[in-house]
Amino acid sequence: MLLNANRIKAINQTSTTTTVLSYNGAAAADVITITHAADASAVAVQNFLVGHLQTLMSSSYTNAAPVVTLPYAYVSVAVA
Repeated sequence: MLLNANRIKAINQTSTTTTVLSYNGAAAADVITITHAADASAVAVQNFLVGHLQTLMSSSYTNAAPVVTLPYAYVSVAVA
């Protein structure tokens, strides 16, 4: 799944198994919910995604669609 990294407003890990990406869009429901395997710290997936977003935004745009693989198995990705 391709995600628009440029418009992400917030990344919040709401539980040990759920991380929500909120977008800066017109609708309040512009979110992507990732359901993934549990992590003991309850913020590992959030920190992973924030780190990759920081790296992506601070580098040149020669790779328009970089591949990022979560460090935990994911069960589903829901777009609302």
